Amino acid sequence: MVSKGKASELEQVESYISTSSATTQKIDSVSDTSCDPQDGGLSSALGSASVPTISAEESSGTETSSPVKEASNSAVDDSSDFGETVSSGESPWYYLRKESAALVSETLQRGRRNLWQLTTSRVSVLLSSPAASSTSMHQFLKNYEDLSAFILAGEAFCGFEVVDFREKLKGVCENYFTAFHRQSMHALKMVLEKETWTKLPPGTVQATGSSLCLLRSMDKYARLMQKLEIVNVEFFKGICQSFGVFFYFVYQVFGQENTNSGGKGGADSSNHRLKSCLSRISQECEQWIKPQLSSSPSSSLSFPNTVPSLADVTPASPIKTSGHVSGTSFSLKERCAAVDTVSLVSRILHKSKAHLQSMLMSRNGSLVEDFFGQLVGSVPDLTEHLHRTTARILLHVNG
Repeated sequence: MVSKGKASELEQVESYISTSSATTQKIDSVSDTSCDPQDGGLSSALGSASVPTISAEESSGTETSSPVKEASNSAVDDSSDFGETVSSGESPWYYLRKESAALVSETLQRGRRNLWQLTTSRVSVLLSSPAASSTSMHQFLKNYEDLSAFILAGEAFCGFEVVDFREKLKGVCENYFTAFHRQSMHALKMVLEKETWTKLPPGTVQATGSSLCLLRSMDKYARLMQKLEIVNVEFFKGICQSFGVFFYFVYQVFGQENTNSGGKGGADSSNHRLKSCLSRISQECEQWIKPQLSSSPSSSLSFPNTVPSLADVTPASPIKTSGHVSGTSFSLKERCAAVDTVSLVSRILHKSKAHLQSMLMSRNGSLVEDFFGQLVGSVPDLTEHLHRTTARILLHVNG
């Protein structure tokens, strides 16, 4: 029995030794691998070894949770609750904004008329300044567009048409027309005073300097007619007066015979329509054709109040322009140029008749017909009279 007991103890020792040696071999193999620099050392061992990881599911199943995670979940819950409150309209700020908007709307509905009147009164004070109608064309048109938009917005706001302020704006436009027309007429008269009645060089517009100045001026009038609709009738009248002064000046320089015998002038050769046209121009454009009380050389040209050929009187001293005596010093070339340039302006006006009619209101259509029927329609009579006068003066041919 003793031998059997020793045998069993011996077997237990051997099994223990074998287990220990196997464990020792594993430790030696790991130590050899981790300590060898050529094999990558520690990082190599960790890279090849399987490192146990803890998944999110396993961590969530633990009894203790992270404080950061709890705070994050709380913030998400609070934000979702706030969004639901705002969307449902239960926020006190929402009700405050709603009540404020309703109060402002009610106040404006009750006092919008007074507010608009106060605003227009302030703007009217600014428009009363002379500077409002003495700006450049570009600046005035810009101001007019802004004021038009201001009026439309104000009428939509207060709910009624602002007649008084529209009349105020119309008055400003009329003042601007007065200043613009005065400047344009003075510029045209200055060009007419210096006119040599020679056509521009070949390759350009076959017109004289004065006719080109007239056409440019009338183009500006037409543009302002289109922009400033509330006073476009005044600008059309400006076109009529500009052409009337040009018409009158050409007749005054080339259409009169200066006799020294005390007889009649050129009245006998002028037909009735030409006479009535000249008489009408002298009445409507009196401020532009009457004599200028100035001794300056630039004012050497003076338009008489009436056409001498319309009355049986002895002609006064001939008008002088640019050192030339009217009716005697101009040659055939200058006289033909004057006739051609008047005809050129007349043709351009006829082409623009439909456009001018479209810009004016229907109730003002008679103004266009009257202008083209009386003044522009008299251009053939004027050219015929100028040709007859030229023949009598230069060729001494009556007829």
